[in-house]
Amino acid sequence: MIDGTPHCTQVLEEQAARHDSTVDDLAIINRPTKLVLGPTRKKASAAEVANQEKANRELEEFDAKIAVRQLAAFRRVQNARPMAKNQGKERWECPAQASKVVCPNCPASALVPQGTPEVEYAPAKATALKCCTQRTVTIPGTVAEASPDAVLGEPRVDRVLRQAHHVEGFFGNMKNPSTENVRRGWHRVVGIVKTSILAACEVAATNIRLLRSWAEGRDFTDPLCGPDDPDHGFEELTAAASAAVGDRLLPSRAGPPQPAAA
Repeated sequence: MIDGTPHCTQVLEEQAARHDSTVDDLAIINRPTKLVLGPTRKKASAAEVANQEKANRELEEFDAKIAVRQLAAFRRVQNARPMAKNQGKERWECPAQASKVVCPNCPASALVPQGTPEVEYAPAKATALKCCTQRTVTIPGTVAEASPDAVLGEPRVDRVLRQAHHVEGFFGNMKNPSTENVRRGWHRVVGIVKTSILAACEVAATNIRLLRSWAEGRDFTDPLCGPDDPDHGFEELTAAASAAVGDRLLPSRAGPPQPAAA
């Protein structure tokens, strides 16, 4: 078990030998300083260029080790079902069944594309484990209870990690009491449709506010980037004051409603 995922020891050993590495080096892969690197600045100093090159080497080494280790990783075919009789148990298939390698114990693996790595010293079927002879194997929840959906280093996981801080920051903006103040009880409608419509309005308002905050001090002609109109509140103006404001307050020029005649 490596990072909550079962691996084939034989494939791991052979891949480590082919890449002048050890099983321990593939089992414990240190995370690089940065999982995402942008281009070097045009006017970067010598120290910044050196740091960028070092980070690139770390990331390349990390990706290479993850790719080698993934050849030995099992593939999950059934997640744990909490309410089922086999609570906590998961079903996995070996790397050969998952079409990652070619193994003599898995005839179907011979149909994979040419150039797929082969297992040179596969165990004999008489002494092989169940995971080498069965289509899938069940692993108890006591062993694989912390199995992640994907392993750090996989493109899908890295993509999610890159987006996570943006998503959390946006939620924080919506929940901020000084801004949209979205919280439990912020609306009084019932139903997914009505709630979703109101949530979409809040998201749109947050986007516009963040856009205007970002565009402040910059020269943009887009009307969405312009400042908000002055907020005069809901104070009732007199007829004279309403006339001075302009045509935008025409309904107020008539003054407050008069009581009905007795």
